[in-house]
Amino acid sequence: MKTLRNFAIIVALFALFLPISASAQGQAESGLQEIQSVNGDRAVRGAAGIGAGVYAKFNLLSLFQCPYTNCNQGWVNDGLPLPADDVAAICQFPGWKSPRGNNWVLLLSHQNNHVGFADIGDVVAQNGTFTPPAC
Repeated sequence: MKTLRNFAIIVALFALFLPISASAQGQAESGLQEIQSVNGDRAVRGAAGIGAGVYAKFNLLSLFQCPYTNCNQGWVNDGLPLPADDVAAICQFPGWKSPRGNNWVLLLSHQNNHVGFADIGDVVAQNGTFTPPAC
């Protein structure tokens, strides 16, 4: 039930950002950041084609319910080294910076179904490199 409520909050956050003009979208896309690979040379699609496969760089990576560190949080239990939890990188906010100056990326942890935002620098691609689209 809590996961469903969390998902509803994420959907509501998306609704806040929908009325973006075409020129603002173009500016946002120019600020997208790439996620580097840890092994392999091709991108892996997440479950049901949503997002792309990534790993957390460490255990208990916080997934914030909004792109700020003072929001409620879930987590990715197990990060690298392998075996690590399978996580899907869905999209990123190029206009919203984490405290370290990187873009926030929206993640889904398949192991515990937690959804939330993390610093894009805290994840690595499962295979290859890729740039998550703008949210």
